[in-house]
Amino acid sequence: MLRSTLVLALAASVPIISFLAGAPASAQTLDGWQGFKFGLSPDQARKVPGFQFGRYSRKNLMDQNQGAMASTKPVIINGMGFKFDLWFNAFERLYEIALQNQKITTRAECEIGFISLLATQEKAYGEFKPVYTARKAREGDQMPLAIEWRKAGGPSQYQLATAYMGFETASVWNARKVYDARHYLDIAAMWSAGSKTTQAVCLTQIDYRG
Repeated sequence: MLRSTLVLALAASVPIISFLAGAPASAQTLDGWQGFKFGLSPDQARKVPGFQFGRYSRKNLMDQNQGAMASTKPVIINGMGFKFDLWFNAFERLYEIALQNQKITTRAECEIGFISLLATQEKAYGEFKPVYTARKAREGDQMPLAIEWRKAGGPSQYQLATAYMGFETASVWNARKVYDARHYLDIAAMWSAGSKTTQAVCLTQIDYRG
């Protein structure tokens, strides 16, 4: 899953549903995505019209009470096809919606796609900020991880983390819209390849958490 890959990088023919994603520009709260409201049970989530899912698993790979079910149809957001997972807590209530896209691109194309997606989501949700607050370099800071803080075309800002992992270098772009201690929206992308590789998988994710 992209979420796990992003964590590592910072440490390190199906039918398609097409629609405009996002919430009203004036939205000040985050209660889910489309018809998937936080707190739904798996059975209630299956009743949201226009979507299809595989089987529901009540436990994760660590045998923890964290349920999940995956979409069988991608959705189109900003010209990209996203498949997604619904995550449920121990009480089988929806608390996370994670959408993922994978595409072979150059690093530059991956970055452009991220910035374009961020601009689209900014229009719907407002200003995004980097996940980690910018700070000055400190004694003890060292590779293999470097973080830059950058400004997008609009008011939003994001961070670029570069992780040097042996024969590969990973680039991770990330921005977050925080609503409160529990609710936030993440936009992220990752591209990793060796020095002589020009094209690799660009992993892009939109993560709704509440």
